[in-house]
Amino acid sequence: MNLMPFLRNTPARLLSGISTSNIRCPFSTTLIIRHLAKSYSTSGNLARAKDTQLKLPENSNKAKKISELLQKVPTIAPSFADPSEFEAFQKLKSIIESSATTPTSSLNKPTFLDFLTLADLNKKLFYYLNHVNDVNDSQWKIVLKETDLSTPTLPLLDVASSRENFEVNTVSDDYKMIYILQKAFKMIQNKVQSEKAIKSNQQSLSNKFINNPVAWFPEARMMKRKIIMHVGPTNSGKTFNALQRLKNCERDGYYAGPLRLLAREIYERFKSENTRCNFLTGEEIIQDLDDIGNPANLTSGTVEMVPLNREFECVVLDEIQMMNDSQRGWAWSNIVLGCRAKELHLCGEQTAVPIIENLVKQTGDSLEIVEYKRLGKLKCEEATVKTKNFFQKSLLKGDCLIAFSKKTIMKLKLQIEKTTTFKVAVIYGSLPPETRLQQAKLFNEGHYDVLVASDAVGMGLNLSIKRIVFTSSEKFDGEKMIPLTISNIKQIGGRAGRYKSDSDGPSVGYVAATRADILESVKEGLQAPVIPLKTMIVWPPDHIIYKMIEDIEKLDNADLVTLLTSLSESLQKSTNKLFQLTDLSNRIESIQIIQPISGLSFQDRLVLSNAPCKFHRPTVKSAFYNFCLTIAKQQTCTITNFDFLPFRLIDLKYLNNDEVGSLEVYEDLHQTLQLYSWLSNRWPNYLVGVDTAKTLRDMCELIIFYKLENLEKNPYDRFIGKPQNRARFASERPATGIKPRGGYEKRF
Repeated sequence: MNLMPFLRNTPARLLSGISTSNIRCPFSTTLIIRHLAKSYSTSGNLARAKDTQLKLPENSNKAKKISELLQKVPTIAPSFADPSEFEAFQKLKSIIESSATTPTSSLNKPTFLDFLTLADLNKKLFYYLNHVNDVNDSQWKIVLKETDLSTPTLPLLDVASSRENFEVNTVSDDYKMIYILQKAFKMIQNKVQSEKAIKSNQQSLSNKFINNPVAWFPEARMMKRKIIMHVGPTNSGKTFNALQRLKNCERDGYYAGPLRLLAREIYERFKSENTRCNFLTGEEIIQDLDDIGNPANLTSGTVEMVPLNREFECVVLDEIQMMNDSQRGWAWSNIVLGCRAKELHLCGEQTAVPIIENLVKQTGDSLEIVEYKRLGKLKCEEATVKTKNFFQKSLLKGDCLIAFSKKTIMKLKLQIEKTTTFKVAVIYGSLPPETRLQQAKLFNEGHYDVLVASDAVGMGLNLSIKRIVFTSSEKFDGEKMIPLTISNIKQIGGRAGRYKSDSDGPSVGYVAATRADILESVKEGLQAPVIPLKTMIVWPPDHIIYKMIEDIEKLDNADLVTLLTSLSESLQKSTNKLFQLTDLSNRIESIQIIQPISGLSFQDRLVLSNAPCKFHRPTVKSAFYNFCLTIAKQQTCTITNFDFLPFRLIDLKYLNNDEVGSLEVYEDLHQTLQLYSWLSNRWPNYLVGVDTAKTLRDMCELIIFYKLENLEKNPYDRFIGKPQNRARFASERPATGIKPRGGYEKRF
């Protein structure tokens, strides 16, 4: 039977689905496709060639060139060796077209690391192709030399002449675009292959064991745990009472705090009371050893660091309502599900009670609920504070003004200090934890009169605030302005009244606002009943993910993002709606950054996907890539080997030089040093000299404190100095290299 006339009229997109298992034909599916494609090429089938034409904006200077390059593929490569290649090629064209509609105003100028990783491909591919000249040719030459263009994924190159381009000073736009197209094609093909492998083994994801987080921790299910909930509003003594039980542990005990600074506060409190205690966070480990080298029974640390493979007599888990947080909630949930503690004390809001009541019915644990009332009174002022001459007439010592952007916080600090005699402390999320703790201490001791802060004051800090003044009832969630939740308002407003009262009666805290509409929203939030949590956020422990890999065939080189996304979708389809998988956006971004790095195992990539990074900062993003590159190459480096980091700015001569050493630059550098410490604790043989990193981090904190103390203009009003000055230390130099032992090597 001659199949060619039939196949010649078959739409190209259906060819990859042809099976020859039920027909007598000497051709395999791949050979049929190859023969058919060759026939198209020799017969000049223009109809099929039109399939490659793209619908792109006419005003784009690169649109025509992109179309020309892709139109060469059916001619140069009359066949694809694997059906997934043809499917990937079709998706590549589709992504180029769809990404061409992304508003460029929403995209930042791409850095070299963006071209190396092609992060957020579906949204930015067309933008990358149109901005290939946003990085210099010397960087392009290095990456093109390291790319094996002699065996291209897409046959777009004249290999004989390709290497000649590396000997000249410039690299043509064609080669830059070809690199992006070939890399994008390979990424898409990996995703297609992974999806097929997972789909063909869908029963593995439908496994009741994998889809049931209660079954993830069999050791905990074998125990009859006693869960005690301490619930109530802020300033009600619930955590204090749980800690009293922890102090009396005869065996191992652990305090799990939501923030490093709160874990540090509990550690120092225990030490001041002559109670031996260890300190454990992702970045720092302090063991309290006795004379014969045994560590203390008690540990104070962050939630993510609780060892689920150890048995405890007592564990105190603070801020239990965080189990519903889309990014970090998995750490709380996994402790509740898997912590092997005889007594598990959960402290937090009443919103978590129904979900824990539901959960213990499935785990078989006992539950005791202890309710607390606020120790002092909380009053919401009836009228807004006078906005005219507010700082001179309405602002009081002990006030805390709440704002939700660093720019506004700094603006308020400068205005208050300029128009009054008050000294102002500031607290916001990107400040180093130690600096936040220092600012809080100085405010509590009266060295500062007023505090201006973000919602970072709502958790983890004991502050002597008399009155909370809301300047807004909305905050930015990364994409848009959203109203404060009831929980936000209660948590922040409840911080008022935590001060030493001059009378013998209970303390009184006040809540106010600068506008009538804000005050109305705050009143409604404070008076509203608590809304029970509906789901708990989970993340499978490593052994569950490894089980998935074992069960799914042909997944050795699977796309990790596809695997995690499939798991999330499968979990959402399960009958148990109590659980929801964590938001994968941060993990996906981490995975995409390290995607080009060879030498990292699947387990390495899983660990690195949980790195505590804010990748919107170019310096931090670049540092993460280079640190991971060092791990993959199994090199031994200290923090000072990474010479692209601006350590020269850690010098007293830059204290008053905001042109190159702005507050934001030091915040980025501090976060980078924290990241190094976090990675060093997990790969101590490659990233060494953590004490040096700690010393640099301490010096960064001193400089940040000095700059806050001597602030004369708003560092977040605009970039200090010329934009190129910031780029010099942020986006232009991210990958100039490391100096591993044995010589200097430039890496990107």
